[in-house]
Amino acid sequence: MTCVAARPSEDGTGAALLLTGSKDGNARAWSASSAAGGGVTTCALAVMRGHTEGVAAVAASPDGQRCATGGWDSSLRLWRIDATAALMADVWGKRRKKGAAAAQAEAAAPEAGTLAADAQLSGHSGAVSALCWPEAGTLYSGGWDHTLRAWDVETGACARHLNDGGSKAVFSMDCRAGAPLLAFCGAERAVRVWDTRADSTVAQTALASHAGWVAAVRWCPWQETQLISCGHDGTVKVWDLRGAVPLQTSAMGDAKLLAADFLRAPPGAGAAARRVCAGGEDARLHIMGAKPLLG
Repeated sequence: MTCVAARPSEDGTGAALLLTGSKDGNARAWSASSAAGGGVTTCALAVMRGHTEGVAAVAASPDGQRCATGGWDSSLRLWRIDATAALMADVWGKRRKKGAAAAQAEAAAPEAGTLAADAQLSGHSGAVSALCWPEAGTLYSGGWDHTLRAWDVETGACARHLNDGGSKAVFSMDCRAGAPLLAFCGAERAVRVWDTRADSTVAQTALASHAGWVAAVRWCPWQETQLISCGHDGTVKVWDLRGAVPLQTSAMGDAKLLAADFLRAPPGAGAAARRVCAGGEDARLHIMGAKPLLG
């Protein structure tokens, strides 16, 4: 597996939709639901076939009706997954009737339908390695051709062709919820932030402090000016757009860190229970407190 994206249920308590991509060139849609004893039960809903090389990035549309995949074959593909919502409800409804034991046995060997791409968006000349779908009509992609692109989802046209500001391969990107800010990183030592309202086709902000390539970036879900990054230098950094230096740097060792994200506090736990997690080539998941700097 090379990439994953999750979309929680609308009320936060039902089955979540998971999207995964892998080196076999296929992407998959899964349903995940809490099981007795604190575990998670999954069910494969659909296999998306079409890429001729490995899938490097996946993203769901805001309404969960469609998804996008980017691959090492330089293609960007759109898929209709709206039928999976009904399928999720049907699957879990049947499992509740069958009981926990039968549901667990069924999950061990799930059936999945095969989907064909709804559209293919052409323009990248290298691997499409990062995707972000912040609003219904606009999709952003980044790739190893050193570019970012903004796509009109309905027409399939490239609405804007962006220079990444550093002329480096793009590894990761994330859009700030409710704001026109796109953060991205890649084969350089800086995190860059682009205000999509600006006429400029280069990033307006560069946050430089890492001593190696930056592998992942994520916006803080509860503080609109802050974000985290992790990189090949084995560090996780907390940033605030109002400053030029990181608020905090946490060293996790010499191993490269390849992914990072925020963990929200459980209901009623309060801000002190917020966490940041990161992982990489040391095969460990590092979890650290997100307070007091991330208030």
